[in-house]
Amino acid sequence: MGEVQLEVNYLRVKSSLIFITTLLMLISCGKPSTTNPEDKSLLFASPILEGGSPFADREQGIAYRVCFALRAKRFHYHSSDAPEEAKLFTFQNTIRQCDNSEEIRDDIEVKFRKNNDDIEYAYQNMTKLFYGPLTDTQGLLAPVCEKILKGETSTNVFVSEQSAYEVTFFSQLNGDGVLIKFGEVNPENEFQFKSSLAHYYYVLTDTTVSGDMLGIIHKAEEVKLCDNGLKQIETVSSKDL
Repeated sequence: MGEVQLEVNYLRVKSSLIFITTLLMLISCGKPSTTNPEDKSLLFASPILEGGSPFADREQGIAYRVCFALRAKRFHYHSSDAPEEAKLFTFQNTIRQCDNSEEIRDDIEVKFRKNNDDIEYAYQNMTKLFYGPLTDTQGLLAPVCEKILKGETSTNVFVSEQSAYEVTFFSQLNGDGVLIKFGEVNPENEFQFKSSLAHYYYVLTDTTVSGDMLGIIHKAEEVKLCDNGLKQIETVSSKDL
């Protein structure tokens, strides 16, 4: 019964692409980025203890494109006509170390496969940037996408007892991006969260060109603060796109 429902949902998504494409093009007209991914800043942009703030209209539009694409990816790779293990994606993996030297690591090979009601990676070698695939129901964007896809407004900050993360959406020429900053309670000030880690995900969201690639992350970056004040940056970028 679950497989049938997923296939029906997938067909509904495909049949609505023309309407959604028009809507997303209207949303994206003249879209400059809401954040500069080149900055690689680790500072929180929102009041963490207050629970952050709702996304503004422009960022809400980018969030919708991203969540819609992630949902389409999940439906595609979980549909009954999708292969058990789909296309092999190969990613180049490089790290800029704290001394500014660059290390080239082995390529990462990734495939999608079904996993209950969601999807997972079948892989040979991985990086923590790709511990699990981002979808609308899986990973740190799940609480955001749950509201966004219902037409509701989501907050941009999520706090637990000792940790928090902040979500920012930004636009790119060949898709859109998501910045997730992670923080923990400052040991010197329990009323302050300190961030020293950030993940950038670049997602294919253009329904007019992406096709079955809709929702694929074609590049990801992890930015960590070094003891010397510089930043270590690990980059995973697709060799297929």
